[in-house]
Amino acid sequence: MLEGVELFSSLNSQDLNTLKMFCQERRVRSGEILFHKWDESTSMYIVTSGKLEVCDGEKILWFIKPGEFVGEMSIFTEPKLRSASVKAVEDTTLVVLLAFSIEQLGKTHPNILTEIRAVIEQRNKKNQSLT
Repeated sequence: MLEGVELFSSLNSQDLNTLKMFCQERRVRSGEILFHKWDESTSMYIVTSGKLEVCDGEKILWFIKPGEFVGEMSIFTEPKLRSASVKAVEDTTLVVLLAFSIEQLGKTHPNILTEIRAVIEQRNKKNQSLT
């Protein structure tokens, strides 16, 4: 479930198994909205199959494919609100990782938080160049 996700590649199998206890699987159908811009954030999502579309209004910003994640930005920024809307463009299976779990993970593996924050910075720059 999480083994193929680059973000967690530095975790050993015991840590991955611990993290998995905090994860849930969710399925969304093609066309279903995962979350809307300005929704309150409580989790991030990792795509295990299918494809998601990240958009701001009618403008498509990018796509999220298997092994990639979405929803992390609003967990680490204030206010904790979604900065874009996300919908499934294919039937999609997700791993849901709650904000609480990420905070706990950060206490034992601060390098993971550093990696997530680096991705946030890259995505913020990408978003700014698209506007």
